[in-house]
Amino acid sequence: MSISIEMKEFKTEQTKRAENHREINRTKEALLVALDDNMERKDARLICSEFLYPDELVILAEWHSEFITWKFCQSGCYHGHYFDSQWDAHIDFLKRAGLKATKGAEL
Repeated sequence: MSISIEMKEFKTEQTKRAENHREINRTKEALLVALDDNMERKDARLICSEFLYPDELVILAEWHSEFITWKFCQSGCYHGHYFDSQWDAHIDFLKRAGLKATKGAEL
């Protein structure tokens, strides 16, 4: 009887995790759609993006001949860092996204 209860609890936990995973994916998809709309309105070219959280991205974009790293959430872009050099912006993007540069990597 104890094993049956444990299996039921295990399946319930698996179901909760699966639903949570689906919700995170829906949140990420909605954020990517909002990002695409925002980039189009700003007339900016998205170079790359990385999720910080399911509801927040850090992005690297080209905008009005500058390179920018922005944080982005459903309400739009905020907290931008602006650069003349794509390389400098890319390094800032990696830092803001918590990623490491790979030696010899190309932009």
